[in-house]
Formats: sequence, structure tokens, C-alpha cells
Amino acid sequence: MGLPIQDPWFTATNLTDKSNSSYSDDSYTATHPRSFLGCRQRYQLCTADRSFCSPYTGVYGIPHSDANLTSLNPTQKAVFQLMWKMIWCTSPSPFPHHISHPPVTQLNFQLIFIGRENLIANDYLWDAGTQFGLSAALPSSHWQTEVSNLFNVSLAALQRAPPAFAQPPEFDVGSSSPARDNNSILRFIKQPDTPAMTALCDAVKMRSKAHTSFSVLGLGLLVGLGLLIMLLNTILPKAAARWQMRSGKGGYKRLEWVESNAFQLQRMAAEGRGVGPWRGKERDVPTLVGGGRFNLTGMSLRQKDGAGGDEGGYGGLGAETGYGGYQAVEGGDVEMRALRGPLERGESKKKLLGE
Repeated sequence: MGLPIQDPWFTATNLTDKSNSSYSDDSYTATHPRSFLGCRQRYQLCTADRSFCSPYTGVYGIPHSDANLTSLNPTQKAVFQLMWKMIWCTSPSPFPHHISHPPVTQLNFQLIFIGRENLIANDYLWDAGTQFGLSAALPSSHWQTEVSNLFNVSLAALQRAPPAFAQPPEFDVGSSSPARDNNSILRFIKQPDTPAMTALCDAVKMRSKAHTSFSVLGLGLLVGLGLLIMLLNTILPKAAARWQMRSGKGGYKRLEWVESNAFQLQRMAAEGRGVGPWRGKERDVPTLVGGGRFNLTGMSLRQKDGAGGDEGGYGGLGAETGYGGYQAVEGGDVEMRALRGPLERGESKKKLLGE
């Protein structure tokens, strides 16, 4: 409707009479009662290096017997014969060797088994053409789209055949003989008769949503490098600290490294609130002597509200001492056991840094 169709295959240029029509737009009917499209299918099978190619002709004109493939090795011969059978296999009976169901690769069998449902022009029909019998206008080159779709269907059917060759679908076909208990379709399929064809069956791969492929090498490198980094992160700081303690070099660097640790920063904040004494000031995790718990946030809030102070303790943390049982320590006490000797002897910073 609306515009005439100038496509050679779907030509519609006859303007209809709108006097008895409920549609205001112009509508056109087919110019010819019948229109045809002639196609010629030709195939050619070649090796990867193109050292061997079959004639560029119809499927029945391609020689595929062993006598015609003497220049190919066994694997190439098996692939060639399998490809020819997948192209030729278009009739439902009899099945060719190794193929359990026929892919529709040849155009004439597409028309037989699929029919008009294979046309892209169906997408332009109103209500799928079931009631109105009307279609939107088609492009002038729509026949090329239809031919491309026919070719794509052939390729899709050709891609479907190798998985069916390697793993035919199994289903019950029934049997008229009560003596037969095995009614599977697999008993009617001829097995590969050459070692090369058997190996080809095992080499077929296809994508599956039920499985995921991944690189074992990549996964191994990821896990290995990750473990190596974790191991180095655990060993190197301790090894460097032990060397610095024994050699007396890098003392201030070691001090900065330790006191930059989150737990050491928390320990210094607690010391500023009078919480202590502490042990393990040179380690990754310092601990209170004798154990115990404290809450720096609660202390700050209570002190801010006037519930306690430097003289009155921290809001009832200790009924007798005012410090919750902790001994008051001076703020800024950052002395480390590893550095105590060199620093107390008054050794110069230059000597400590090994300069």
C-alpha cells in the first residue's frame, strides 16, 4: 500500500479502485499473475592451500570417490567426502552415510520443505497476511535480499551437519517387529568405515551454552602469579625488617614503615587517650599488655559531652583509676625495641641510614 513496488520479482504497479475500499491510501496489485526467479547452484571444494580444487559445478558433477581423490591425504579425503555428503544430503530418505537428518542446503529442497515461509517478504505483510492480504511497499532491490537469505539458509544448514555427524540426535522411531527392543534411530546410522573418518568424528567441536571453554595456561598463569605476589607480600617485609634489625641500617625507614600501619596508627591514637601500655610496637599488630577492650569513639563522645576528661577518666571505664584499668602513657611514645639501642647511644642518623 501507498507506493508501487518496482522490484523485478515482486512487481506491483496496478493501481486499484478506491471507491469500494475503506483505505484512503493508494494500493497496488501484482503486475503479473506469476513471477519467477531462476537460480543456479554451483559448488567447489578446495584444500586450504588451493593445491587441489574440485570442478566449479553442480553437486552431482563433483567427483568424490576414492579414485578421484588420490592426490589428497587420508584426512583431506575424509573432509572432502564429508563436505560433499553434507551438501548432497537434502532428501529425507535414504540418508547418506554418517548423517542422521538432512540439512536443507540445496535451494530446490528449501522450496519443498520450507516453502513460502522462507521469504523475507513475509515480514512486510500486515497481520502475517492471514486476514487483510496487504503488504507494505518493498524496496526495488528486494529480490537480492531474498537470494541472500536463501544462501544464508544453505550455510546455516551446512553448519548444522557436522555436529549431527559427530553426535547424531537420538530418538525413538518405533518398530513393527515385537522382537526388536532397540527402537533408537542410532541403529540405522552407518558408522565411519575408515580410521580417518573416525578421527574426524572425534575432532568435531561446536559451541554449547551448557559448557564454557577457557585457557588452562591463562588460568594457571593467573593463579600462579597471584600466589607469587601474595607470597612476596608476606615474606619481603619480614625479610627486610630482619635485615634492618641485624645490620642497624634503615632504622628510620623501618620506623616510618611500621608506624604507617593502620593498627599502629590506632595504637598511637589510643596512647593519646591514655590507653596502655602496649606490646609489639614494632610488629604488624600491637596488643594491650594483659588484654582488654576500649572504644576510642565512645571516649571522644563522652569527653565532648563532659562525662569525663583527662583528670576524671573516660566516662566510667574504670571506677578506681579513671582509665578503665589502663595505665596512662605519654603521647608520642613511638620507641621501638629494634631501634632503642642505636637511638639511646646517640648514633647519628647518617650512620643508621647506612650513608
